[in-house]
Amino acid sequence: MNQTLLLATTIAFRGATLIDGTGAPPVPDALLVIADGRVVYSGVASPEALDAVPASATAVTLAGKWIVPGFIDAHVHADTDGDLRQMLQWGVTAVRLMAEDVVASRALAARAARAGSGMPDIFPSAPIFTVKGGWWEQGQPPDANLDRFPGTPDEARTAVRKAGALGAQEVKLMLDDMAWCRAPLPALPKVEPAVARALVE
Repeated sequence: MNQTLLLATTIAFRGATLIDGTGAPPVPDALLVIADGRVVYSGVASPEALDAVPASATAVTLAGKWIVPGFIDAHVHADTDGDLRQMLQWGVTAVRLMAEDVVASRALAARAARAGSGMPDIFPSAPIFTVKGGWWEQGQPPDANLDRFPGTPDEARTAVRKAGALGAQEVKLMLDDMAWCRAPLPALPKVEPAVARALVE
């Protein structure tokens, strides 16, 4: 969306086919009205709805286009802010970011939440717990504040508690030995069952 539209108080989008995400049939030649950054009307461009659009509204014609709800990607690995900005341009408005570092991922989420960031809303899943030499411990950075590779149940509990104290809402646990894609290479080590249980508990 260009800067002129961003500055408009009220924008009326007309002519697109609208899918509202409720399961209702698509609405052809729809009307979508945004006032002060919030959707105030979406649906049929009835005479009553059109009459309610302020005369000062910026009109945007979208014939042949589609308007859909923002997409959610529940499993994202992003290396740069640019990756996340690209996702927003694709219509992804919220992502669940798999990340190694709790503090860094929360800082990124806060940066993305600022007006004009151009990034989707970010919900970090951090840290990613694994085992030494296991999947996601092959060059991926550690968490500077806790042990992503606990070797005992006590170490696992301590690491999760530290993650929680740092503000983690959820963690990720890698249990795959990648045997399905590594042949003829050997499978990778896996987190011991007792350690995995401690992480989950």
